[in-house]
Amino acid sequence: MKDALSPLVWDGPASHFTDGGYARMIGLSDGSAAVAYGAGNRILLKKSGDGENWSEPITVTPPFYSEDGTPLACANANVYEWKPGALMAAYRVHSAGDYLTFYSSIRFSLSSDGGATWGEPKTVAENTYPGKKFSGFWEPHMILLPDGRLALYYASDCLGGTAKDYPFVSSMLYQHIILHLFDERSQTFGGPLVASDGEKHNSRDGMPVLTTLADGSLSMVIESSHDRENHPFVIRMLFSRDGIVWSEPRTVFSPAGKGEYAGAPYIITLPDGRVAVSFQGTENSGCTRAKRNVHKSTMNVLISRRPLGFADAESVSPEDFSAAEPPFRSPERYAIWPAMAFSRGKLHCLAQCGGTAPDGAVLPSDGLFLRSGSLKF
Repeated sequence: MKDALSPLVWDGPASHFTDGGYARMIGLSDGSAAVAYGAGNRILLKKSGDGENWSEPITVTPPFYSEDGTPLACANANVYEWKPGALMAAYRVHSAGDYLTFYSSIRFSLSSDGGATWGEPKTVAENTYPGKKFSGFWEPHMILLPDGRLALYYASDCLGGTAKDYPFVSSMLYQHIILHLFDERSQTFGGPLVASDGEKHNSRDGMPVLTTLADGSLSMVIESSHDRENHPFVIRMLFSRDGIVWSEPRTVFSPAGKGEYAGAPYIITLPDGRVAVSFQGTENSGCTRAKRNVHKSTMNVLISRRPLGFADAESVSPEDFSAAEPPFRSPERYAIWPAMAFSRGKLHCLAQCGGTAPDGAVLPSDGLFLRSGSLKF
C-alpha cells in the first residue's frame, strides 16, 4: 500500500513492452535507456531515447547450441554501461531438455557503439556436473567498484564438476554469491571470489543486484532462505566499501504470513540518496490461481525513508522502508523477475507478466510489461 512518506503515483496503466522474459533495464550516459532480455536461446536488446518509444530488437547473441547441436537455454540477461558507449551484456547459458550431464556457464558480450552491434560471446565461468541435477550458475549483475574496476556477480549452487579451483557448495541447501573482476586490457574476467557465503549464512543466497550509494559505498540485495522454516525466501541487504568484502546480510523485507515467499530483488539509488528496492512476493499479490510460489507473485516496490550508506550496514531494517502500490497487481496475472530504472524524474518498473489457467496451470508468459510513476522528493 502507498505510504505518505514515500509517495509514488503511477502515471497510467502498464503497457506491453515486448515478448520475452527476465529483463534488466538501465539508463545510459547519453540519456537513452536500454533493456536486455531473453528470447528463446539468445539475448536481445531494445533502446529508447525518451523511455516511451523503443527500437526494434537488437540481436546481442546468436542462438546457443551444444557440441552435438542441441539447443542450450539462454536467460538472465543483464546489461551495463561500464564507460560511455561501452556496454556489457551478461547472461547464463546451460543445458536444456533431457541431459545426462548438466552444463552451466555465465557468458558476456561487449559493444563499443552503445549497443548497436555486439562482439562474440566470451565465458566467465563454466562447469559440467556429472548427473541430471540442475546445479549451476545464475543471474549475473555488473557494477563499477569504487576503485574503477568492473565486477560481475552471480549466484552459484554448483555442487562439483569440471570447474577448477571453484568454491563449490556442499549441498543444494546453500548458494554462494560469486564475484569476478574484469581486466580491461585482456577483456577477460579473473577467477572466482566469494562475495556472500551461503553456507556461512545457512542460506541459498541468490539473485544479487547492486547499486552505488550516495556515500560511494555499495549495497547488494539478495534473496535468502536462511529463515526457511517460516519463509521460502526473504529479502536481505549487504554493504561494502570496496565491493570485495561485504557486511553480514540484514533482512529488509520478510512476509508477515508464514509460508509466504519474497524473492528476486532489485535495487537502485534515487537522485536524493534514498534507494528503491523491488521484489516479487506472494503476500497480498492478488494472483491466486497459480500453484508455484514464483507464479503466485507480483512485483512490490519499497522506498527507503532516508538516504542509505555504509553506516547502515549493521542497522538497516524493514522499518527503514515504506511500500508503494504494486505496479502490476491483478488476480489474473503474475509479475515476476522485476527490474527498475530512474530517469527523467520517473521510476520505471519492468516485469515479466503472464496469466494462469482456471485449474492453476501456468500458461506461457504474456511478455514484458512496463509501468512508470512519479516520486515526490
